[in-house]
Amino acid sequence: MEHERVSERLSAFADGTLDPAERPAVEDHLGQCAECRRDMEALRRTLALMRQLPRPAAPAHFAQALRRRARKGALARQRLLRWIRIMVPWEAALVVLLVAVGGLCVFQLLTVEVTPVAAPAIEVADEAGLQAVAEAAWQEKAEVWLQGRRVPPGSRLMMGGAPATFEIRLDGAAWTRLRARLEKLGHALPPPPAAPGPFVIAVTPRPAGGPVRDGGD
Repeated sequence: MEHERVSERLSAFADGTLDPAERPAVEDHLGQCAECRRDMEALRRTLALMRQLPRPAAPAHFAQALRRRARKGALARQRLLRWIRIMVPWEAALVVLLVAVGGLCVFQLLTVEVTPVAAPAIEVADEAGLQAVAEAAWQEKAEVWLQGRRVPPGSRLMMGGAPATFEIRLDGAAWTRLRARLEKLGHALPPPPAAPGPFVIAVTPRPAGGPVRDGGD
């Protein structure tokens, strides 16, 4: 074993705490190295002197003070645990309540219904005209509603084999664009109302022999 490694292990060798597997190598080195033997003897003398020193006795009140501190620590831990047991259920309940209230508010915001503003009706002569108006509305991203249900784009607007009255629901911007499209189809639609919207335009089949009535008339 190298000299430096043995020097680092002399203290453990002297007090008997060195790993038994390393003791033979240290003993071999001590038999060959005079310097390490001198260090070893010095360590042994130091240990012998230390063993001769009187052991100081603890003060009489030391054990009592130590027990008092231990009891105080135990009481503090018990109080903390009681506080946790009391507060955690309340905090959990508060979190659940806040989540429930927040969810209710979001639900109300998402489910609030805006009553559309009614607008003048448009009368169309036949099924083809009704379908053309609906297609124009779909092209402007407006909604077509029939009997209280939203109609998917491209659907045929018939009820019982006859052309059906339907509604167009849209905002002011879509109204302006739809107005231009309907003019090309021969239907007059006034400018959008001053109200913020949304708006509803009723589209109905024209009675046989009845006069032409559009939203602009």
